[in-house]
Amino acid sequence: MDVSAMSSARTKYQHICLLVILVILLSPCLLQPAAAQPPKKTVLFLNSYSPGMVFSDEEYRGLQDSLKPMGNEVDLRVEYMDCKRISDEEHLQNLYWLYKHKYSNVRVDVIVAADNFAFDFIRQYHDDLFPGVPVVFCGVNYFTGDMLADNRNMTGVVEDYDIRSTLNLAFEQFPDTKHVCVIHDETSTGMAMHRQVLDHIPEFLDRAEFIFLSNVTLDELLERIKDLPPDSVILLEAFNRDSAGNVYTYEEIGDLLAASTDVPMYSNGEMYLGHGIVGGKITAGYQQGVIAGDMVQQIIAGTPPSAIPVVEKSPNVYIFDHDKLRQYGISESSLPAGSTIVNKPVYIVDAWVLHLTITIIVGMCCLIGLLVYSIRIRRKAEAALRQNIAERKLAQEQQEESRNYLNSIINAVLDPIFVKNSRHEFVMVNDSLCDFIGRRREEIIGKSDHDLFPKSQADVFTEKDDMVLETGKENTNEEVITGSEGVLHTVSTKKRLYMDKTGERFIVGIVRDITERIAAEKALQESEEKFRVLAETSPVAIALYQGERHIYNNPAHVKLSGYSAQELLDMRFWDWIHPDYREIVRERGMSRQRGEGDTFGYEMKIVTRDGRERWIYLTAGPILYQGRPAGIATLVDITERKLAEETLIASLREKEVLLKEVHHRVKNNLQIVSSLLNLQSNALRDEKIRAVFQESQNRIRSMALIHEKLYRSDDLSRVDFSDYLRVLSTDLYRVYADPSKIRLSVDCEEILLSIDASISCGLIVTELLTNSFKHGFPGGREGQVTVSLRRTAGGYVTVTVSDDGVGMPAGFVVEDTSTLGLQLVTTLVEQLEGRLEIGSEGGTSFSITFKDRQ
Repeated sequence: MDVSAMSSARTKYQHICLLVILVILLSPCLLQPAAAQPPKKTVLFLNSYSPGMVFSDEEYRGLQDSLKPMGNEVDLRVEYMDCKRISDEEHLQNLYWLYKHKYSNVRVDVIVAADNFAFDFIRQYHDDLFPGVPVVFCGVNYFTGDMLADNRNMTGVVEDYDIRSTLNLAFEQFPDTKHVCVIHDETSTGMAMHRQVLDHIPEFLDRAEFIFLSNVTLDELLERIKDLPPDSVILLEAFNRDSAGNVYTYEEIGDLLAASTDVPMYSNGEMYLGHGIVGGKITAGYQQGVIAGDMVQQIIAGTPPSAIPVVEKSPNVYIFDHDKLRQYGISESSLPAGSTIVNKPVYIVDAWVLHLTITIIVGMCCLIGLLVYSIRIRRKAEAALRQNIAERKLAQEQQEESRNYLNSIINAVLDPIFVKNSRHEFVMVNDSLCDFIGRRREEIIGKSDHDLFPKSQADVFTEKDDMVLETGKENTNEEVITGSEGVLHTVSTKKRLYMDKTGERFIVGIVRDITERIAAEKALQESEEKFRVLAETSPVAIALYQGERHIYNNPAHVKLSGYSAQELLDMRFWDWIHPDYREIVRERGMSRQRGEGDTFGYEMKIVTRDGRERWIYLTAGPILYQGRPAGIATLVDITERKLAEETLIASLREKEVLLKEVHHRVKNNLQIVSSLLNLQSNALRDEKIRAVFQESQNRIRSMALIHEKLYRSDDLSRVDFSDYLRVLSTDLYRVYADPSKIRLSVDCEEILLSIDASISCGLIVTELLTNSFKHGFPGGREGQVTVSLRRTAGGYVTVTVSDDGVGMPAGFVVEDTSTLGLQLVTTLVEQLEGRLEIGSEGGTSFSITFKDRQ
């Protein structure tokens, strides 16, 4: 056999192998019998909101899963009403006309109305838009039977919150809870939730205190929950609009609350799962959608809606966040039966699944190896053919690459772009335009504006197109267009004429959405008007400055300065400031415009137009005015207050001088009395009487020493008692003690006492020290006397006088003593409302404990 014959045989063998493999692979498909396709049933899902709303997205997912067994028998269509963003009557009317136009020639078999906006809309316009079409509703709150009194062609499933079960769950998982913080907004939904919570509070009042946070801004809410006690839980209901009118998504609120507190949060809303809550008895959108789908199947099968009872008990389920269960140490075994856990980690597949997968992969590799072997042989035979067509393929690739490059450029532009022919039909659109109006490219190409938009809008677009075609001039117009979600947008459209080589004319247009810019400009205009009204009526002086000049001064500012409004505008903002403060005002004002200064206030002086000096309190901060840095300042006249402060300071100084003089004179008078007693005692011959005079002199000296300290102190109401005790003890030691026999130790903390307490306590120490020096060491006995001053717990002061002398006689009771000195001690202790403790072990110890009442 020659070489060519062998090659031909080998090629035939390869073709047979490939044919066998294809037969094996395609045999399951070939065995499937052909079946006639029944006509599809059209199901319209009317969504109250927009994509991204968790609850309504889950309702749609549940509906899809429920209808999966019907396969291709159902054509499921979706309309988003976007009523979370806008729900006024004009919007609903626009939706009415949109659906009127869109479904005028479309047969709809069943309508699913998701949530209250869609339910209310379809009840109002059902007979006009979709006469006779059965309706299934789901996710409807606050349902009553009379809502379907005139609509026997409707049934559905009600959404109801099981707050009681969620509260019981929170108390079971956190039994030490003493505070329940309920968060909701002031919308109709939020207040309805408020009323439902109030219905259940009596059942839990003996377990916890309920706190409601509703009419607050977001910042205030976050600050309030930071201060919640650790034995608290949060019941998070609907909070989408704060007291300032700002709107937030469920996810944003959940994440912000979770970031601001460690307190566990519970909710009945599915939308908060994965965004901070532990869990709860959840009203699940998915279950609502599944039940609605079951009802749709019954209706398609021929059951009338009136025969399908409304499911009024909401199919709520326990759902928990795996991450939060771990954070708070809650075991899965403790959860209610049938609970669902989200965010649970995905584990490795079972071993048998892995083995089956490996077996399939090995089989496929063998099959691929056989195919590769055959392809390699075939490639050698086709090499010559590829060489012949290489140039043609290269040209096609270059052409395709050029086309793809142009499409990439156009589709990369974020603004919608279109090209129309002279018959107003779209011949080219980019991805941005398709996304903007919510249609596929196939639905747009070859259609005119009247096929895609309401007539009122399409007429305007066509008129502007004709202007470009007739004049050949470019024009730019602001127009209103219906976007992908049925929402009206204000756009700026630039159109230009293009003519190809054949002379055919085209309109090239680019669209820019300026809805937000228009709204921002309107909001800015309103804000500026509010500021102007506030500033014009404010009694506080307000000034705006930019660069070095005033740009606005309210009437209060004009009145304060004495200058006219025009004179102030012609001046630099620091020109009317007092010379002592001009430089600091200039520097701070300029630095704020550079973004270097913070908002703060300070006192300064100004010079009015008539030359008078006035004290003011100035508060200033940076702002943006017409896109450029500027500053705003408020000025309050505090001249009268400053004058009053100066008068008060002068009066206080005069009183201080007077009090010092009084203490000085009292001290001098006491010293005179002491000197008189000393002179009188020198004329006495009886030693006992002289001793009495001596003791009286010591008592007077202790009081005089108090006034001496006050005279020399800056504090005229309190005495440095530690220093006073050192001086008093040393004076008495010099009078009565023999330094060669008796030692004195003074150990005092730094303590300030009132005048009355100092005088009483000084007299007590005088008596006790005199007694120790005179009677504690008879017969020339040696020893030590100790004086201590300590501050003890509870704000008490303890003064102790002790010695290691002979001690007190046996059976000594201080209340029974007849000596004047100890009687004086007990009387003064009572005046101090103190406590006297006497110790006789190893000598004598007197401790007086009292609290300074002043």
